[in-house]
Amino acid sequence: MFFNLFNKSKKLEKILTKANMDFGFFSGKVDKVKDLIEGGADVNALSEANQTALHFACRDRDRIENVVEFVNFLIDKGANVNAGTISESTPLIMAAREGSLDLVKILVEAGADVNHEDEYGDSPMKSALEIADEETSLEIKKYLISKGATADEDSKET
Repeated sequence: MFFNLFNKSKKLEKILTKANMDFGFFSGKVDKVKDLIEGGADVNALSEANQTALHFACRDRDRIENVVEFVNFLIDKGANVNAGTISESTPLIMAAREGSLDLVKILVEAGADVNHEDEYGDSPMKSALEIADEETSLEIKKYLISKGATADEDSKET
């Protein structure tokens, strides 16, 4: 039994590692990832860059059908919403950078740290500034502030 679970986690790690290099790869493997996790694979398995399935779901949200359902599935299975990559980027930073207010809300409600900064000084608030759509950027910033995010100097200017 233990070896079987270990093997499933290793298969998940291989999928995640390949997704590091191929942005289109993960979206085609969502059902396989779900099956592996349902079968006992570690929902917090890591790629070589310390990214979890939750990181990839937030990064690739536009390519994943039913991404909200998938993110909720991962969280329900125990995904760490504050997991950091090699650079300490979290799923919330990625969701904010991608302009995904729905994922931002899900992650925050699940306990994501709204003030976490990665090694480059990026936070969910700073990531929201990178969104081309000013309306979406403003909505995410307002939501983050309502949940306790600190507005830095760059955020105050917009």
